[in-house]
Amino acid sequence: MTINYFINIVKKKIHLLILFPIIFGIGAAIFAWGFMTNDYTSSVAIYVLNHREYQNAPGYLNSNDVATSQQLSNDIAVLAKTNRVTNAVCDELGIEDLKGYSVGVSSNEKNRVINISVTGKNPNSTAQVCNSIARQTATLAVEVMKAEAVNIIEEAYPSDNPSGPHRMLITLISLFAGIFLALVVIVLDDMLDTTVKNSNDLKELVNIPILAQVPYIKKLK
Repeated sequence: MTINYFINIVKKKIHLLILFPIIFGIGAAIFAWGFMTNDYTSSVAIYVLNHREYQNAPGYLNSNDVATSQQLSNDIAVLAKTNRVTNAVCDELGIEDLKGYSVGVSSNEKNRVINISVTGKNPNSTAQVCNSIARQTATLAVEVMKAEAVNIIEEAYPSDNPSGPHRMLITLISLFAGIFLALVVIVLDDMLDTTVKNSNDLKELVNIPILAQVPYIKKLK
């Protein structure tokens, strides 16, 4: 299939290329703005202090001490995602589970700060869950790991502005999906069409020479 041929078949069914994106775009917009609820994200940062740092002044720490602290931070970041922390949070807040929340935990290799973010449908409960995860992680880190202290730098607060969903992005993706589907339908329809439209189609079907062609003439009034 050449580019010119592709353009010609698209022109013949240009209504599909217009109709599909409109339907998909309007449908996605109605769903996004009419049915999807807002997401709210709260975050908290905790700082890890190991036993050697607690006892000695920072000037006495060597590169091995810093590397150990960073590794400890990475381990505590993993601890924050365990069922033990999750169960402790549920017990503290009196809830059954955290299925309605999305929890993210990250640690930077260049420092000892662990960032915890929680996304949920209610800004107040989302902040409560975020703070509870930070507290339970800090408590368990001191209990089960060689952490002298895990301090909460700043507590999480309820977010005033929603963090999602990205309704405009969803609508734009649906528009492009409609364009792609329309092109697929147009190409498949042409491939499945076995009717003879011109002399070239006839040459592909029969192995005989074409002696003449009768041009199409509009009926004269």
